[in-house]
Amino acid sequence: WHLPGEMTPAAARLLRAVAAEPRLLQHRGAKGYYNVPFAVAESGFERVLLLASDLTPMQNLEWLVDPLRGLRMVSGIFAPDIGDMRFRPFFPEAFERLSLPAPACQGNYRCKEAWETDSCIVALDHSQCPAGAAILRELAEDAQNS
Repeated sequence: WHLPGEMTPAAARLLRAVAAEPRLLQHRGAKGYYNVPFAVAESGFERVLLLASDLTPMQNLEWLVDPLRGLRMVSGIFAPDIGDMRFRPFFPEAFERLSLPAPACQGNYRCKEAWETDSCIVALDHSQCPAGAAILRELAEDAQNS
């Protein structure tokens, strides 16, 4: 899913080379950020798991996806940009394991360096959560208007 002007002809050819079809997101409220919920809501798949492009998981995602059976839950939105990662159970070990410097801030106040990613995971099973698409659209529209 993309907005007008986001998909280059070369990117479209690459997607088609792996049997993926780029689709223009035409929802009236789609603009800028917050398009992930629109894309999931408009998907023709019965079960959708979207890992946003800038997502960097800091722990194993097996609680969300069974490698053989797929989604472990009906639906959910996981957006970690609500806290200070210094207070999460994976801090600082996840950074050390990846040989990355852990964010550092002076004091205990929330500083930009310790904000969690602005990415998200969205899981939706349309058959088990028929209102899910409408809820995602409403959340996205609300976020764009705030």
